[in-house]
Amino acid sequence: MTKLESSLKAVRIRRNKLLAHLDPVVVSKPQEVAQQSQITVDELQEIFAVAWKVLNGVSVPYWELSGSLKLIDVDDFEHALNLIESEKHRQLEEYEAKYGPFPQGQSDGSFSKS
Repeated sequence: MTKLESSLKAVRIRRNKLLAHLDPVVVSKPQEVAQQSQITVDELQEIFAVAWKVLNGVSVPYWELSGSLKLIDVDDFEHALNLIESEKHRQLEEYEAKYGPFPQGQSDGSFSKS
């Protein structure tokens, strides 16, 4: 945990001075607060990894429950597009089973019956 102290301090400063409360120091000395609360993505990831290990160390033995660090819904748009594409293929198959081949569009915007 000593390794994380400076990162945790930066997180606490951001939380206490910027997110949870608007500290007067933020208004009067914004550069100082910005400097004190600098943190990198790698440092945040390290904090999350340590927190995950601690939480799983408690939840797995007691509740047989384990969390994941994978971000949920990050690729939702891909999933939504895949669902739309699958449904369009299903509709095409249904149409062609009932009416035959779907008419293909022409370069002038008209349709042929082939």
